Amino acid sequence: MDELAGLRWQDGVDVAILTLVLFRLYLWLRGTVALQVALGMLTLVLASYAANALGFVLTAYVLQAVGAVAVLVAVVIFREEIRRALTRASPLRLLLRRGPTGVEDRRDFTVLAETLFTLAHERLGALVVVARKDPLGEHITGGVPLGAVLSGPLVDSLFQKASPLHDGAVIVDGDRVVTAGAFLPLARGELPQRYGTRHAAAVGLTEVSDALVIAVSEERGEVSIAEAGTLAPVADATALARTLGERAAVSRVAASPERSSLLKDAAVGAVIFVGVVAAWNVVANRGDAIEERAVPVELHGVAPGTSLEPLPTEVVLRLRGPRRLLVGVLARDLHAWADASGVRSVSDVPVSGTAPAGVQVVGVTPTRVMLLERRTLKVEPQLAGRGRVISVDPPEVTLVGKLGAFKGLAAVKTLPIEGSGPVVATLAVPAGLQLANGASADVVVEVAR
Repeated sequence: MDELAGLRWQDGVDVAILTLVLFRLYLWLRGTVALQVALGMLTLVLASYAANALGFVLTAYVLQAVGAVAVLVAVVIFREEIRRALTRASPLRLLLRRGPTGVEDRRDFTVLAETLFTLAHERLGALVVVARKDPLGEHITGGVPLGAVLSGPLVDSLFQKASPLHDGAVIVDGDRVVTAGAFLPLARGELPQRYGTRHAAAVGLTEVSDALVIAVSEERGEVSIAEAGTLAPVADATALARTLGERAAVSRVAASPERSSLLKDAAVGAVIFVGVVAAWNVVANRGDAIEERAVPVELHGVAPGTSLEPLPTEVVLRLRGPRRLLVGVLARDLHAWADASGVRSVSDVPVSGTAPAGVQVVGVTPTRVMLLERRTLKVEPQLAGRGRVISVDPPEVTLVGKLGAFKGLAAVKTLPIEGSGPVVATLAVPAGLQLANGASADVVVEVAR
């Protein structure tokens, strides 16, 4: 309860902002390979922290090294995604969800599905990639850019034996055929013996991206669809069109989202919130945070009638404690003081510091200050020859100096004054003393001869 009582409103806003940002990132990366990579890197970080907390020095070191390398590898692998994300980055777009528009971009794949099953009946092989969120440029090689509108006759002609592009894959993005004759990466694992290179390429691309790949077997006349590294046969054109429409649809509105999807998002949001609170607790309550603050020096134990001031007038306190407490420490909560009681001629005294409960003062710079005495004395003009002083401006000056420097001093004299009328005279400031606040050593004396 004491920790809850010490929470500030800034702490709640801090947790809420980070939770919202991470949840929006999750929604943005959901269904992509980048999310899986991010989760893998997060697992490395958590494992490294756990190993360090448990005292597993070597394990923590290895995990930290692997994590550092993983960050570099991820930057290289996803450099295009990062570039596009930074180009399109907008705080409002990231934090705010666009309102409903009542429209859903559900593409019609009927023509494509019917064309592929026609090719299957004719025992003509085909390989079609339906792009989704992940860019595919780094995973495919070769190919001829087309940029043509998707149509049945176009797809049929590309996979005819006479076509020079029939051995490659056709890349479909939206309602356009962007590339034909492209080569895809092969699957990392072994497929059943009945599948050939075309099916291995279909599975291989889905292992490194979120694309959907349809493979048509010329030997068996079967149509299969690959997704997330798995391959499944499709019964007919209607089932293929429905599957593509459901899984490749780009929804601009969640007018009536499924209950399971809402529950899943809510669960992920709760996990993110708990993780952010736990991370905040670790960072904010970690007791070895260090911070430095400049604090004016206070003098204690000054004898009545004595005016003292420290030099320097402020010192730097080195503070250690939980970060959340250090952030909340105000200038009025910190004190640096020197004890001047009983000091008579010592030129400097040690400085101590105090801080609020939960925060330690672990260092003071400088550790000692010099005590200067301040006195205001009359100006005593000295005339060269006979004469009379009518007025002095200013009549008094303030001097500062080390303790003991004022011993036996009752006034500040001027250098000998010659002439009459208003005369500018110079003060003869005794050694070890100086005028306070950089005041001028000149005074105006009205002399009558």
